[in-house]
Amino acid sequence: VVQVMILPRVSGVLFTVDPVHSERKTLVVEAVLGHSNALVSGEVTPDHYVLSRDDVRILEKEAVRYGEPVLSGDELKSLGSVGLRIETILGKPADVEWAYDGDTLVVLQARPVTGL
Repeated sequence: VVQVMILPRVSGVLFTVDPVHSERKTLVVEAVLGHSNALVSGEVTPDHYVLSRDDVRILEKEAVRYGEPVLSGDELKSLGSVGLRIETILGKPADVEWAYDGDTLVVLQARPVTGL
């Protein structure tokens, strides 16, 4: 597989289940500006969002690192909807790594959430 390299404006991870509390009524998004390497390695504190599953609306928003949220409401809604479609395809809650290349959402990888 050959994949085009992107320079993400913002990137992160989406869980279609709360991985800490095993809560299946919400989606959890963590996001940072640029590449998500520092997020995945635990080097930075990301923006943290909790979304409802039913209408993919923001329930909680914590923008601690940058002062202002790095994702808009529309971007979160698109991301949540894509995550739910991936979950349907996998047949299990999903862990999705993603990035926004400008205004375009790119799914980098997706896998079932383990350890629930």
